Amino acid sequence: MKKVMFGLGLILAAVFLLFKDSIALPMVDIPLWILICSAVFIFGAISSLSEKNYQGAIGSLAILFIILNSYYEWIGIATGSWIVAFILGAIGLQLLFQKDKKD
Repeated sequence: MKKVMFGLGLILAAVFLLFKDSIALPMVDIPLWILICSAVFIFGAISSLSEKNYQGAIGSLAILFIILNSYYEWIGIATGSWIVAFILGAIGLQLLFQKDKKD
C-alpha cells in the first residue's frame, strides 16, 4: 500500500512538473523542489511514526523545517546551528526515552 501511494505521489509530481504553467494554483507560490522535498519528508515522518521510530520522525521534520526556513527565513538562525541543535535534541530525547533491553 505504501509503495502504491508513493508511486501515485511521484506520478502526480511528474504531471505537476510538466503542466505547472497551465495549472492555475494562486495559493501555491512555492518552488517545485520545495514541494517535492516537503512531500518526501512528511511521508518519511509519518512512516517513522507508524513504526514508533520517534527519532526518525523528528529528524525528517527537522530537515523539512531547515529547508522551509532557508526559503522563507522565518527565524534568522544559521543552518549549521539548526543542524547541531536538532542533533543535540535527538541525542537528549534518546537518553530520556531509552528502550529497555530484555535479554
